[in-house]
Amino acid sequence: MIHTYLVFSIAALALAVRWHWHQRSEGVTEHCTPDQWSKQWWWARVALVLPSLWLLNGWIAILLMGSTGTMWGHSVSRWGSVLAGLGLAWAIAQLAIAWYQGRRSIAAVETLPTVEIEGQSARLLEQPLPYAAQVGFWRSQLVVSQGLLDQLTPEQVKAVLAHETAHATHHDTFTFFWLGWLHRLVSWLPGSERLWQEVLLLREIRADQQAAIATDPLDVAEALLILAQSPLQPAAPLSTAMATDTADGGQTGGDRLDRRVQALIQQTQTSASAQPVVSPDRFSLTRLTPTLWSWGLMGLAACPLLIITLHH
Repeated sequence: MIHTYLVFSIAALALAVRWHWHQRSEGVTEHCTPDQWSKQWWWARVALVLPSLWLLNGWIAILLMGSTGTMWGHSVSRWGSVLAGLGLAWAIAQLAIAWYQGRRSIAAVETLPTVEIEGQSARLLEQPLPYAAQVGFWRSQLVVSQGLLDQLTPEQVKAVLAHETAHATHHDTFTFFWLGWLHRLVSWLPGSERLWQEVLLLREIRADQQAAIATDPLDVAEALLILAQSPLQPAAPLSTAMATDTADGGQTGGDRLDRRVQALIQQTQTSASAQPVVSPDRFSLTRLTPTLWSWGLMGLAACPLLIITLHH
């Protein structure tokens, strides 16, 4: 039964990490400074990724140890291996489904005609509603609608393109494909949906702030407000869009829209007061913390694999 206890122990650790994030995030994301946004971005990703990797590595470790032998003087049983096998099979199935859905989205985008907009190549969607998104895996493609070109001013179009360029620069379609998969693995944890929406929000704030540096914060905010009124949603999971988390029209979407606009206002005030504006690179994991922290996080996520040494 010792393997079964290990499965539940790892689940308890995952709960502890989520609880710590919940306590840490209370009151942090309202009217944050750019540096606070950066820290919240870092901790939100840790709270999302670490529990998922603990579970995955725990399942792998238990399967590698098998259903015979002893640990800490106790014999192991096959039930732990059965639970680990079912968990890993479910994880692989979730990954296959997400990959299939993403490939369908990419195939649909590749049928669209190509146009040149402000020196950038984009796929044109014949749709009267304004829409812009990055769709793809590592090398994503820009998709814009005819409604975007017709309804937005040239300055606002530039702001939207700068926002989507930020997504492409950070390979957000690639990163969030994997983050979305990890999120689904632990969607049963309390607060999982809230955490996922927070990560999406922080991703968009990062792109907003980079676009505001490249263009004008007012143009970014105006374009955001226009796109937020469009009901079009990106073809998940291999896509990002400027109004991803604001287009649902509900109270939650309105709150996130307000927080994004507030972040742009905060950035404008910081620039106007002659204080150094935080570079969008500060949101990057390798720039936000020393490389040692990144390796430390990877080592912490791999800790469940160390239990293999205790199996005899």
